[in-house]
Amino acid sequence: MHPCAGTEALYRPYGPWGEYRYSFNIIIIIIIIIIIIIIIIIIIIIIIIIIIIITITIMHEEGDVTVLWNQAVHTDREVTANRPDIIIQNKKEKTCTLIDVAIPADRNVVQKEAEKKLKYKSLYIEI
Repeated sequence: MHPCAGTEALYRPYGPWGEYRYSFNIIIIIIIIIIIIIIIIIIIIIIIIIIIIITITIMHEEGDVTVLWNQAVHTDREVTANRPDIIIQNKKEKTCTLIDVAIPADRNVVQKEAEKKLKYKSLYIEI
């Protein structure tokens, strides 16, 4: 028996000269399935990373000063803009400094500063 016996189904005539080419239908289906699996794995990894980032409470405390980032400020009233970039809390002086970082162009500095002050005005009043 020939070593290639039984493989005739994998080959089909192709072209005007009767060439034989491998049937690419099976290969294409396998490649599509592999691509879909890779996409699903990437989506799952992204979701896990987002969940980790959201649930981590990041805090640095040294003496009377606490520095928080990626932390929401809880108030009595509901405030939509309650997550500044950095919060510096001084327990000794009983002060809280809110820092929201922006990198505007030179001509937009004043405008961006006004936007940030307006954005966090209700949070400033609540604190």
